[in-house]
Amino acid sequence: MTRTSETPIKLTILAVLSLATAAGQDAGNGATIYSGGDLKPKRRLALGGAALTDAMIQNAVAIEAPVMLTVPRFKRMGDSLALAINRLNPDPNALNERKRIAMVDILEMSFANPRAISKSSDRMPNATLALLERLNAPGTSVLLHERIAAAKLAIQTSVATLH
Repeated sequence: MTRTSETPIKLTILAVLSLATAAGQDAGNGATIYSGGDLKPKRRLALGGAALTDAMIQNAVAIEAPVMLTVPRFKRMGDSLALAINRLNPDPNALNERKRIAMVDILEMSFANPRAISKSSDRMPNATLALLERLNAPGTSVLLHERIAAAKLAIQTSVATLH
């Protein structure tokens, strides 16, 4: 293999390592850097905890399509999902409509089964309902307005089953 064909692979691995390191991962756990700068991955790097959740939220919003897959992590988050979305997207109305619909979908998914939410404080949808109100800003399309109203009703109905 020529040196020029190895360079893109090494750059890709270095980019993954730098992302993992930025997300709190120790690069030494996932790869060994040999003398001369050669990089030999031992295993695939994986994000964990909050970094994984943030990446999953960003991916779910970025696909700009209705969220068809159920994400078990989202179903166990409840109101903490809305707090994470607020942290990642301080101004959700700056996003296009499809991304906001995806955001509504994952917020609704987080309360699909409130008994599965591990923290009892996350079973009350205070931050979720507030975020849905923010998404329902003036100038919102009729489709998004109806989708938000349906999500609010579904969340409130779901939470009512806890009592």
